Amino acid sequence: MSTQETGIELRVRPPRLPPALTALVLGLAVSLLIGGVAWYMYEEARQTLVLEIRSGLERSARFAANRVNGDLHDQFRGDARNDSADYLAENGLMLDLVGADPNLAYAYSTVALDGKVFLVLDSDVATEADDVLALTPYEDAPTDLLVALKEQRGLSSSAPYTDQWGTFISAYAPFSNSRGEFSGVIGVDLRLADLEQQLQPLRITAILVAIIGLAIAALLTAGMLFAQRKDGAMRQLGRQLNNVNAMLNVSKALGSNVGLDSLLPVIVNKTTDVMRAARSSLFLYDKQFNVLRGRVTEGLNAGEELVLSADKGIAGRVARTGEAANVQYPDKDPDFDRSFDQKSGFRTRAILAVPIFDSKGGVLGVLQALNPRDNQPFDEDDLTVINALAAQAQVALERERLNQSALEKRKLEEALKFAQSIQLGMLPQNFPDPAKTGVELFATLIPAKMVGGDFYDFVWIDEDRLALVMADVSGKGIPAALLMAKAMTLMRAYLGAESDPAEALRRANEELSIDNDAAMFVTTFAAIYYARTGELVYSNAGHNEPYLLRGETICGLDQACAVPLGCQLSTQFTNASVTLEFGDLLYLYTDGVNEAMNPEYQEYGDETLRGFLTEHSRAPTRDLAQACIASVRAHAGAAEQSDDIAVMLMRVRRVG
Repeated sequence: MSTQETGIELRVRPPRLPPALTALVLGLAVSLLIGGVAWYMYEEARQTLVLEIRSGLERSARFAANRVNGDLHDQFRGDARNDSADYLAENGLMLDLVGADPNLAYAYSTVALDGKVFLVLDSDVATEADDVLALTPYEDAPTDLLVALKEQRGLSSSAPYTDQWGTFISAYAPFSNSRGEFSGVIGVDLRLADLEQQLQPLRITAILVAIIGLAIAALLTAGMLFAQRKDGAMRQLGRQLNNVNAMLNVSKALGSNVGLDSLLPVIVNKTTDVMRAARSSLFLYDKQFNVLRGRVTEGLNAGEELVLSADKGIAGRVARTGEAANVQYPDKDPDFDRSFDQKSGFRTRAILAVPIFDSKGGVLGVLQALNPRDNQPFDEDDLTVINALAAQAQVALERERLNQSALEKRKLEEALKFAQSIQLGMLPQNFPDPAKTGVELFATLIPAKMVGGDFYDFVWIDEDRLALVMADVSGKGIPAALLMAKAMTLMRAYLGAESDPAEALRRANEELSIDNDAAMFVTTFAAIYYARTGELVYSNAGHNEPYLLRGETICGLDQACAVPLGCQLSTQFTNASVTLEFGDLLYLYTDGVNEAMNPEYQEYGDETLRGFLTEHSRAPTRDLAQACIASVRAHAGAAEQSDDIAVMLMRVRRVG
């Protein structure tokens, strides 16, 4: 990028002002110009990031609006309580939304009744002992929310607003009932403080560029004042102006947000210019392989790559030590590597090399200039200017790193969301009809992360036999999700083929134990229920013991226990059985229930779980499952969910 392309050029003219005043005015002009470029960079990047954050809020609001049950939501407008099973089940969507995105402060639904705004669903809902209604007055509702309710359309905050809960920016999305009638508006909030925290790296970058501008202006002013006291003042001034021209062109390139492949050659070209050098190079330091890779190397043929060992050479010494090197006689320096000169025919007479640091003080690379064209040695002014150019390179490299990190993060989030949809899609959702099968069954899974290792499964082997599985894979994330898919496939296949829980566990264990270098394992409870006789045949591979509730009595199915799947080959598994009677309830779960912790690291616990199940044992299976999960979340409070939660309930009913 030339000075003609950028449109920035300072020319030497006879001074019309006193020399000291000329220096001060020029220094001020340079400072203001670079400061303006820094401000322009910051505002452009800030607006882009704010738009991305607002778009993310709008996507979250639309996501929730597409999933809320408008018909059920309409029922909460009357005297419905926020501790009812229907409310807790529907409000789980708000809790899940806030739990899945750490940037969200609140998620809620609103309605307008008789000219007033009310909160209905709320991720921050709090219940009391008496008269807790689903409708909560929202006295200081923001103007944008009033517009969304009135015009029944989605929008985001035009500006931050403050209410009784703090200062936020928000997004809103309308939703309807099954008749297509407007039901309300979903709102999601981001605290202004969280937004400002995300903007902090941009401010730091802008401040850094502004500081560089002040340093350049101070350097220019000092250089001009010094030159005016010496012979050859105009020559010195011309050199300083040339330096400023180079800095301004680099700053303009930074402000234009061009790609790194276009920006770094500008920096190297200006280094050659202001250093009066024969050629310059910019190397990136690869710490993993301990080499310097020539990112921009003048004097090489197109497509030729220069890779140097960081254990030798003057540039390698600068990368290792983080200290600049001004070498006037390279042949006398013990670190000088002559191999490049011998290969290329170029003769290195002087080297000025400085490190390029990252924001944490680590070395990103090395910027070096070779052989001053005027045969004068590199001096302290040259060192100051090349350090300023290295700082510009740091800004460019750090910005590129941040951009790549943000891009990779977005790609990973999208991939994990897709993986989560696939994983949840593997779990059966069509529950048996109690009137036809005599089985009232419900199951649900709430991952702690985007993907996890817990799973449940049920499948009718034939009209009489129902296979049940509840399992928990060790670990979290993608490895656990992959092992979960394999274990679920094996258990479904072997239970269907063997109709014997112990034999199915044995065969699955043989598969999972082979080549298990990661030492991952799967705790598994497997059972077959015989609908005609009520017999439940089960086997347990290291999993939490299920509970059987009969009236007011609760007991654990603690027989036929063995080690988890994948721990060791040739493990023997046994079966146990129990006969279920009409009305009996079977409760299967993973340790994300009983081991859930609150901020004081107190577990929900087995005793609390048993007490809750006994108290609510007569509730429908769906209501009981969702109420139990709500109880666990109430115990956890503000603590982050640390493990997947999976539950499955089966009650024996009479057919017809």
